[in-house]
Formats: sequence, structure tokens, C-alpha cells
Amino acid sequence: MGRDGHIACLDCKIDYDLGYGSCLGWLDTCESVEDFNKWAEKKDLKVGVNMAKRNENVLQVLTEHAGHNIMHWSGDWAYTDNGNLMMPGGYGDDTVYIENFSEFKKVVMDD
Repeated sequence: MGRDGHIACLDCKIDYDLGYGSCLGWLDTCESVEDFNKWAEKKDLKVGVNMAKRNENVLQVLTEHAGHNIMHWSGDWAYTDNGNLMMPGGYGDDTVYIENFSEFKKVVMDD
């Protein structure tokens, strides 16, 4: 199972479309290069050797935005409403995930 993965940097107001990949996995918990490296080492993944392009994209964003406030999200279930990125709730209680998301620059990364 997979999903359309994104990382948004709230400090720089940039949303990165990372490409399609695994859902609810280790990548979705990485908020720093250190987190990423810890997981990649456990899984014996190496950039340019046996690492999926989407994983390399995550590492690139985490490196470029080190120390910034980032959020992972999926285009498979989130949607925009009144310029905000919304996350669906289980009982029709959708919540604002990222305010003023329509102002974010959109970047599509190679996959």
C-alpha cells in the first residue's frame, strides 16, 4: 500500500511533493536528518545504492530545512478549503492541518 507523500516546511512556506511511496512507515516519523539516518542505518539503506528515490527526496528536504518546522502529509486524504490544508476526521470533524496553505510554493520532486 502506498500514498502520495508530501513534506511542508512551515518556516519557508514550501510544500514538497515527494512522490508515491509507502504509507505510515518510518519516513513519516522523520523530522530531522538524524532521525532519517537512524532509521536508514537500521534498514541498511544507502543513498544511490538501495534507497528509493522518494526516500532520497525526504533526506534532501530534511537537509535543506534542518531545524525548521516541518509537517508530513498525504495528498491521498488531505484537501484544501478556504486556503487551508485540511485533515479529514473520522466523524466529519475535519481540522485545519496547515493554515494559509494556498500561499505555499509547490515543488514537485523527481521520483
